Amino acid sequence: SNKFTQRRGTAPIRPGKEEQEEGDERECQEEGRRGERERERERREGKGRASSGQGSSPAPPYGPAGP
Repeated sequence: SNKFTQRRGTAPIRPGKEEQEEGDERECQEEGRRGERERERERREGKGRASSGQGSSPAPPYGPAGP
């Protein structure tokens, strides 16, 4: 958040654009955290299934995420 305040102070504020940039950055960070969780879960429950070849429910490792 410190980063944002500094940028606001130094850069000319263009209404709309500044908001958009912040939104993009937040989304990016959120996406990164989600990726971390995905990898963590894969490590926990996917490792055994992957090494055994075919588990009871063979889900594609990088297919569309289910509900």
